Amino acid sequence: MKILFDTNIWEAIYTLLHKRGVDVDWVGHWAQRPTDQELLAYALEHKKILVTLGEDLSYLIEAQDLPHYGVLQLPSFATGKKQAEQCIRLLKACHRDLLSGSLVTLNTEGVSVHSTLPSALLLKSLPPHA
Repeated sequence: MKILFDTNIWEAIYTLLHKRGVDVDWVGHWAQRPTDQELLAYALEHKKILVTLGEDLSYLIEAQDLPHYGVLQLPSFATGKKQAEQCIRLLKACHRDLLSGSLVTLNTEGVSVHSTLPSALLLKSLPPHA
C-alpha cells in the first residue's frame, strides 16, 4: 500500500510508517502546497492512498466528480497520538476498500465507506472503533 499524507496530517505518523518500511510521502516535505485537485491527481497518478483531515475533500470529490485512487479522511478534531492511532487502525481495517478506490471517512458517527465506482455505489458502516 502506498500512502500520501496531506499537510494537515501529523508528521510523526509519516515518520513512524516510513521507519516501518511503508511507502509513504508527506506533502509537508514538498516545496509548494498543491491545490486539492492537484493533490488528488498526483495520488491517482502515483497510485497512492491520500490521507487527510476533515470532510472538505469528500465534498469536492462528489461536487466535481473528481477521480482518485482512494481517500481516507480523519476527523478534523483528531490531533497527535489520537490521529496516529485512528490513521493506522483505519489503514489496516479498510485497506481493501481504499485500494479499490473508496472514500473512507471517520466522523463522530463512525466509519463510512463510499465506493466511488459508478457501477457500485456502496455505503457500508462500521462501528467507530472497529
